Amino acid sequence: MSVSEPVHLENKRTFENIVQSEMDIPSRLIPQSSSTFMLLDEEEASHVAKTRKLEIKLLEIKIKTEEKRLLAEERRIEAEERRIEAEEKRIEAFTAQRIYFRQLINDKTSISLPSNVKNKL
Repeated sequence: MSVSEPVHLENKRTFENIVQSEMDIPSRLIPQSSSTFMLLDEEEASHVAKTRKLEIKLLEIKIKTEEKRLLAEERRIEAEERRIEAEEKRIEAFTAQRIYFRQLINDKTSISLPSNVKNKL
């Protein structure tokens, strides 16, 4: 068999001969289609295996990077939610203060304020 020669599963005898004569067939057989495999020599198989390991490491790095990005985004969203809640509380406090002062102004027993001050409140 020459390097990178296709092996057809229909030719069962040839395939069995290859399996019997080669030690590390699974790592040297590369699927080409549902019934065809490419048989690589040891150097090519080693290169393919190293390439696959590097691709896996790259994907793992990409996954970790994406997880970190999502975690940072989640923290940013939580901080924004806390900021919004604080702003809502500030608005509620301001509104309560405004209502309180309006009641003081409208209360006939309170101190009389000049009309220009009443209109500003």
